[in-house]
Amino acid sequence: MKNELGLIKEKILRVFFLFTFLLITSSLYAQTLIKGTVKDQKGQPLIGVTISIKGTTSGTVTDLEGRFSISGKPQDILQIAYIGYVSQNITLKDNSELNIVLKEDLKILEEVVVVGFGTQKKVNLTGSVASVSPGDIENRPITQTSQVLSGLVSGVIVTQNSGRPGYDGSSIRIRGTGTFSGAGNDPLVLVDGIAASINDVDPNNIKSLSVLKDASSAAIYGTRAANGVIIIETKRGSGEKLQINYNNYFGWRKATELPQFLNSWEYATYKNEANQNEGKGNAYTEEQIEKFRSGSDPDNYPNVNHLKDLC
Repeated sequence: MKNELGLIKEKILRVFFLFTFLLITSSLYAQTLIKGTVKDQKGQPLIGVTISIKGTTSGTVTDLEGRFSISGKPQDILQIAYIGYVSQNITLKDNSELNIVLKEDLKILEEVVVVGFGTQKKVNLTGSVASVSPGDIENRPITQTSQVLSGLVSGVIVTQNSGRPGYDGSSIRIRGTGTFSGAGNDPLVLVDGIAASINDVDPNNIKSLSVLKDASSAAIYGTRAANGVIIIETKRGSGEKLQINYNNYFGWRKATELPQFLNSWEYATYKNEANQNEGKGNAYTEEQIEKFRSGSDPDNYPNVNHLKDLC
């Protein structure tokens, strides 16, 4: 009986190990190493192109010769992305080497940005310039123009220091803090070529906004551009038909918590106690404290919670 049980256990173990081996083998054959090369339209290899498998976390980048290798299986979608070029999606069919050619994104390269000495196409720029279009500004619930750049331009830090109505403007830092001296860290703001405050411009009147972030701007504007330059071009009238646009935004704010204040006679009592602890005389007499409590002379001895009246 024991021998029969031993034989049954042995057969079960053999079947289990065989099944496990088949699973491992099938998974190894399912994943194959995909190799390829990415070049531009002139045949030059592209360095740092992002290669990834759609729907997975698997990814890599091309090397100095534009080559890459990544694990995948047939019917996987290979995503190829590179700044300034049109992204591509390729469905894998077999493990043959891929030769990928990326085309330049002419929409990005032909975009015109405002720089210190006029306008230029992005393809001709050598400095670090970022542009913001009116479409990026519209429908944003902002009350100050200094809040426009928040989250729109890389390397630009926008910090709102207060939530007080009318004083909710933000401080702008381009590529961090440049100095701790009294010269300040605010960038130079030019509105239609004239130095001004960024909050003096209505966000709805902005036609284009450019941010000059590197040291090349100092060659045009001198030391004033040490912290970067923000160039704003406002909208102008045109010969087309009259257009009227209406935009409305409103809101309200409420304090999260307000302090609890003493009554006037309680304050007078504790003030006398504090003076006694310091070895001083009373600030209020018992008669004055009683007038605070009774309200018989509200003009000279009031008991009004002004903060409650404001709320």
